Amino acid sequence: MARQIDRIAYGKLVRAFVRAGWNPPRPSDRVAHRIIEDIASVQPNAKLGLAPQERTALRLASEGLTVQQTADVMGIGFEAAKDYLARARRRLGARNTPHAVALALRNGELVIDDEELAA
Repeated sequence: MARQIDRIAYGKLVRAFVRAGWNPPRPSDRVAHRIIEDIASVQPNAKLGLAPQERTALRLASEGLTVQQTADVMGIGFEAAKDYLARARRRLGARNTPHAVALALRNGELVIDDEELAA
């Protein structure tokens, strides 16, 4: 039973690192020490580029639009807009949408044009 729990925990750990940007070795190269070295080399805040839809959703959120308004502007459903914002938050390591907007601005994922500042 303990071995099964260890395998489940190990699998969850590996999936978490894959979501964080780790590329696991090919199955023929799966050696325990290599996997541990690869996991140790993953940067906790590794910059994962946002998908265009995630960037658009964050851009609209930065302008103060609600999720429903964002969905309407993007021409998608409410759940899809909510999902894009959630994925953007997860990729940026943000606690909430305003935090994601701030991190995206800081990381250069969102850029405010000089024309927008003048308006």
